[in-house]
Amino acid sequence: MNLPQSLPNELLHILFSNLGNQLSLGRCASVCRKWSKVAQPLLLAAPEFKNAMQFDSWLVCMEESGVSGGRCVGRSVKELTVVSVPHHWDFMQKDVLRRTIQSCPNITLLDLEGCVYLNDESILNIAPVLPSLTHLSLSHCINITDTGILHIATHFTPLRIIELAGLFQVSTHSLHPLIKTHCQTLESLDLAGTRVTDANIRLALSDCKHLKHLDISSCYAIENEDALVAEAKERGVEVVVDSLPQGPEDWVDDDVFDGEWSDGEPELDDDVYEWEHDASPEVDGDDDDFDEDYEYGLED
Repeated sequence: MNLPQSLPNELLHILFSNLGNQLSLGRCASVCRKWSKVAQPLLLAAPEFKNAMQFDSWLVCMEESGVSGGRCVGRSVKELTVVSVPHHWDFMQKDVLRRTIQSCPNITLLDLEGCVYLNDESILNIAPVLPSLTHLSLSHCINITDTGILHIATHFTPLRIIELAGLFQVSTHSLHPLIKTHCQTLESLDLAGTRVTDANIRLALSDCKHLKHLDISSCYAIENEDALVAEAKERGVEVVVDSLPQGPEDWVDDDVFDGEWSDGEPELDDDVYEWEHDASPEVDGDDDDFDEDYEYGLED
């Protein structure tokens, strides 16, 4: 009996799902047709990229499969994150995002953290194309404003996870309708560094019945953080208040400098600072003030 062929697809799916890396899945997909049929959707579901060139090649492959008349492999993509790709902020711009979501319409998780060239207009393209989206991360996409967040509130299907950390232009003007729209499904909300207010947080705590995680780090528009944290804990919500890096409150003397500061002029090393006459700056015309003994860059 051929063992690879004898295993049921359900068991193969469980085994392949626990491999945890694309290299192993790719090797399983090359064993036989049966294994390939089970492993390939898992391989495509959450692609990983080492650099921008790999991402570009993958995107071209997704686009070509959709127009070749065969099976559109882009429909198998469920999770897309680019945050681990070096310099992802350079290549993930509006046009690339549009091509990506059009080629992969079944994405449920879209992580665009740190894509600083994306703006409000980029957000307008997502909602009509990704009806299955449940997890959206726009953290540190600093060009996104209230306009883009309002579009998420009014045009996106209800999301379970929303991450908006570092969006300092986002305020209560858009956060209030965002929370109201997605309150029935929202489980995790990251508002670190935004201009969210106490009223917005109280709305989230009262209306979002499934909320489990809330990040309000460095939200300086919040006036009574301790009371909000206490209320969240009573409702069983995990609150984070220190996820964004902050500078030290007090100066710490690390004794790195071991020398002594001089009260007068610093001593200069003649070998470094003394200029020979031939290496002195060129002077146009006759200059009575120019000294042949030009030294240390100063005139005697």
